[in-house]
Amino acid sequence: MTSNKLKNITRISLSAITAVLLITQMLSLGFIFNTANAIPTDPAIQKQTNPIPELNLTNVQKDDMVQKALATPKMQNLSSSGWRYVTMDYLGVTEPNPEWKSVVLHFNLPKEFKTRLNCNTNLEATVEIDLKTNQVISTNMPDESVDCNGSIVFGRPSDGRDQITDLPAFIPTASAVTSSNGLLLAMQNDVSTPKYGGWTTLSTPTISANIYAHMDQFIGHVYNQDFTTAKYLQTGWLISKIAGCPSCSINANSANLVYVDQSTFNNLEAHKVVGTNAPTYTQGSTALVQILCNGGPNYRIQVTSGGKFFQANSLVPCGTSTTNNPANNSVFFENKNTVVSSTWSGDITSAVTGTMTQEYDTTTHFQNWVASDKQYQTCGVNAQFGPTTAITGSLTAGGTATWATLSATPNC
Repeated sequence: MTSNKLKNITRISLSAITAVLLITQMLSLGFIFNTANAIPTDPAIQKQTNPIPELNLTNVQKDDMVQKALATPKMQNLSSSGWRYVTMDYLGVTEPNPEWKSVVLHFNLPKEFKTRLNCNTNLEATVEIDLKTNQVISTNMPDESVDCNGSIVFGRPSDGRDQITDLPAFIPTASAVTSSNGLLLAMQNDVSTPKYGGWTTLSTPTISANIYAHMDQFIGHVYNQDFTTAKYLQTGWLISKIAGCPSCSINANSANLVYVDQSTFNNLEAHKVVGTNAPTYTQGSTALVQILCNGGPNYRIQVTSGGKFFQANSLVPCGTSTTNNPANNSVFFENKNTVVSSTWSGDITSAVTGTMTQEYDTTTHFQNWVASDKQYQTCGVNAQFGPTTAITGSLTAGGTATWATLSATPNC
């Protein structure tokens, strides 16, 4: 593979990230803004002067990393040819000093390249490379112990105008529930004028181990932005009973920070935020989740939690706006369980919240959400959509919304 086949990796320049993510300090987190053009509303933003070093990889360095990844025994053993480089994620830490630590390369193997797994779907693999040693430190790919057809696909909210048949269903189809997902949405309702990405802070609640015995699919709490057809981006957390997207590191009976990038992967599959230095789902904590531009050509998906940060570059060009369909621009809690008797909600033992939600109302100026409706969406071909009292509070004006009645989430 030659360097001219590789995708350009955006040069990254972020302001310093605080080691502990405190909700009361969210407006002072300068790294989330394009500080060259943004209009700060808090003087503390201007005090963030210690930038994270730029990740400035040459094409030669990128090509060397790709070749190292392709040469690993696990990649070669599954297929000696056919792997296609897709994209690269970045991982870093804030202590003792903010710095990038490693990159995660994504590869795709088209189903036409048959392997011993005999899968009927494309396969994915990730390889992590240490930025200091330039050596492979981990690989992740399907093997005989997982269902190569498995996948977790998040729902896409409907506002009543969408065709329900266009919404994704759980894959594989042999065990699919052929309906849309059950959602409780704190819905961004000010998208009558163009918006250019934003962010929120999600709680990562404590859970009982019994939750995995009390559900049969998965639940998730996700911030999402819809930049028109095939440009749907999401990030948040997922608690799963089942293994999904085997090469995406989502194991059965696990809680993960995840992201979806339809523009890059051409699907709505949930990918776990992976890597040796990646932030992880920490119970009783918070995760700052962002979909925004920050000095590069494309929108970035960012997750910060516990002093570690993750960044993925989408293929959605900066300057692309969301201009309608506020249901698809929201923070939602999704219940994908298929049995009415599922009793998982009592196993989430602390609050499920979103707070300090902001957006770019121009490409350079950010503000609090101006309006946010609280909505539900039921399941099935006759899916219904309407207001709900299961969410208290609001994401408008820098406030906090609490998904207070989880059992009210429609199941599928």
